[in-house]
Amino acid sequence: MRSSWTRKAFDEFQGECLRDLVRHAYERVPFYRDLYHKHGLRPGDISGIGDLRQLPIALRSDMQERPARDLISAGCSPERLIAHRTSGSTGAPFTIRRTWFEERLL
Repeated sequence: MRSSWTRKAFDEFQGECLRDLVRHAYERVPFYRDLYHKHGLRPGDISGIGDLRQLPIALRSDMQERPARDLISAGCSPERLIAHRTSGSTGAPFTIRRTWFEERLL
């Protein structure tokens, strides 16, 4: 027998995932904590997908101005991540960092 989701169950699941992601970013990633503070947002303000509009947009230029430690989760060491630098076609290269697992997964 194949299980299926009701629309309500799926929306609740998405809302839970979004709340978890926002809470994680706020608690563990300095860049996002600062971004949320700047816009007066706290993780408890996000209750579901309908609140996506409240999330501020993270600009690439703002990320480029911050040190690597501010952009990754607490407990991760930038030196242990695999770094890929973009070509900088917009005039400013950007470094993307991934764990070994993320690198293999992608």
